Amino acid sequence: MTTVILGGQEYQIEALPVAESRKWRATLVEAMGRLPSFLNVSTADPAKFSEGVSGLLGGMPDAVIDLFFNYARKLPREEIEQKATDAEIAVSFEQVVTLALPLTRSVGSALSSLAR
Repeated sequence: MTTVILGGQEYQIEALPVAESRKWRATLVEAMGRLPSFLNVSTADPAKFSEGVSGLLGGMPDAVIDLFFNYARKLPREEIEQKATDAEIAVSFEQVVTLALPLTRSVGSALSSLAR
């Protein structure tokens, strides 16, 4: 469980069960997998550059908000979106990622131990 602050109010987010978390991670991978197409553009092709900027600045923030609320399903999304700032969502999303991916830290620790 983690506590987030949105619109100046505290909310509790519970960890999802493994089966649901697995589905959520798949959507996270899909969304993050689109990042290179937004970042690997050149101003030499104005149309592709515009598409990259639009995806990064227009679409990606909304994708992150959707990911956050897809994990924090019990939160009152409409109410929170009327009060919370993008910065609060960003911090809360980081907390959700930490909550959702504890095994990545475990694997990192195990690999570090093996390297010694």
